[in-house]
Amino acid sequence: MKEFFDSHAHLQHEQFNRDRSRVIEDALASGVSRILNVGYDIKSSRKAIELSDKYDFMYAAVGIHPHDARDLTSSALKELEDMADHPMVVALGETGLDYYRDLSPRDVQRRAFRWQLDLAASLNLPVILHVREAHRDAIEILKAWGRGDGVMHCFSGSADDARVFLGLGLKLGFTGSLTFGSRRLESVARDSPATEILIETDCPYLVPRPKTGRNEPSNLLLVCEKISEARGIGPGDCAEITTANAASLFRV
Repeated sequence: MKEFFDSHAHLQHEQFNRDRSRVIEDALASGVSRILNVGYDIKSSRKAIELSDKYDFMYAAVGIHPHDARDLTSSALKELEDMADHPMVVALGETGLDYYRDLSPRDVQRRAFRWQLDLAASLNLPVILHVREAHRDAIEILKAWGRGDGVMHCFSGSADDARVFLGLGLKLGFTGSLTFGSRRLESVARDSPATEILIETDCPYLVPRPKTGRNEPSNLLLVCEKISEARGIGPGDCAEITTANAASLFRV
């Protein structure tokens, strides 16, 4: 059976409270053999770690989403640092900029982004980046950071953006949005170096077509199939390539 690595999931989300065990069983049955649950605030980061303690095929990332950037105080940053000491924490994030919803002031988002990038560097952890309609500012901050160790989660930019992020040493993560009919995204998935692409569900969000409702890790196969179609390779090759890329990035 092909083995898949869901490099960005949120199984700690409350939407899974009633049937999390079943969702996990379905993921394993579909070939998803490794899952990285990504924190978006302090509470969800702790819960991601709890899942990694319970399941030996799960990893955790800890971070503050740009929506909640206003909550990243110095004490919260210290909490992230303490949590990152856990052996199953393999990344810092998700962090970044979101100018689409603007739920935190943009200057506060930029400050929180820089703080978390600096923390990741001090801990020698890769970063998981969320950037939406803020690519120009994100690129400036990442160029100043200069480290290039991470993934642009749920990549949504242009081919030019992709070239810049790849040039900075970042990988690109593709989600169910790849199945929504965007030729632009399909071309980026096709043309990006094979060593620089990851697949992710971002569950419970971004359910890939033709599925509807809540997203789950078992749907990762649909993302892999879309990349396989775009690149002209078999799903088995896509699974092998993206699993190896995720394992290399997160050093697992």
